[in-house]
Amino acid sequence: MSERQRPMYFVELRIIDAGGRSILPVLWNDNYVSILPGESRELVARLPTTGDVSGGKLVLQGWNVAARELNLAK
Repeated sequence: MSERQRPMYFVELRIIDAGGRSILPVLWNDNYVSILPGESRELVARLPTTGDVSGGKLVLQGWNVAARELNLAK
């Protein structure tokens, strides 16, 4: 059964810089969400204006979800 066919529990999102360090503080409209098959969620992040996200990544992981890193668009 693929991850898309089962519920994803306690999904956490983080934003890291090019060196792999967490960019803090990041204020999310929600986090540690659970997502059912076929469901989608829109999460919004507010980042510090002084943070440099060049080469940064969005890290997604959860209780039963393998960690993934997605490149941030400039």
